[in-house]
Amino acid sequence: MNVRKQDSRKMKAVLGAAGILLLCWIWGCAVPSGGDGLSPSGDTLESIYEPNPPETATLVENYSIVQESSSASLRGQLPWETLQPAKEIRDVWLYLWDMNSPYLREKAQQVEDTPQGLIDALIEGSSIPEGTKILSFQVLESSQERSATVNVSGEFLEGLSTVGSRQQDLILGSLANTLIRNYDLDSLELTCTGESVSTGRLNLEDPLVFMEDLLDPNEENWLPESLISAALPQEEAP
Repeated sequence: MNVRKQDSRKMKAVLGAAGILLLCWIWGCAVPSGGDGLSPSGDTLESIYEPNPPETATLVENYSIVQESSSASLRGQLPWETLQPAKEIRDVWLYLWDMNSPYLREKAQQVEDTPQGLIDALIEGSSIPEGTKILSFQVLESSQERSATVNVSGEFLEGLSTVGSRQQDLILGSLANTLIRNYDLDSLELTCTGESVSTGRLNLEDPLVFMEDLLDPNEENWLPESLISAALPQEEAP
């Protein structure tokens, strides 16, 4: 009798386990292959995003530096010297001003082929605050426009806040026109230590464009000898 009871218990246990496995198999077939129950294929992007999303701009140039006082690099990027090991010289256009004129002057000059090289040339020309550094500079390009975002150090805003309204316009124009001209930009977004530039009078939330109204209509360009010789017609060799 005891043997029959034990066999009966074993049979019930086997049948119970088989029933549990059968229920698990049925439940697995009822759940879509994606495992989230949202679509049979498991692909839910088409129901969330547009099938033809708008075109995004492509990052075509990217520069950054690390301030000596910073414990970590900006956005985890390497120092400028590491990103730009070979510093070449090229001909550029600078937009300079001085206290004797309310306009910007164009000047062609040879400088180091980096965004900071342009900034150093403007500082040397006394056109933007001394000590200004470019913390990051990114150029974005799409089929509609070519734009850039530049993030400068605090020295720029400090110097901008200590001068009059016309001088503020000239400082901004010197920086914006120089970067826009030499990097062939449609617009330039300017920030200072990652924040929008604001001096009380100025609140630069919108991108800057080339400021042609600041150019001196009576000023001739200053051309270096290298550009003058390149512009002259060359005699053909006999």
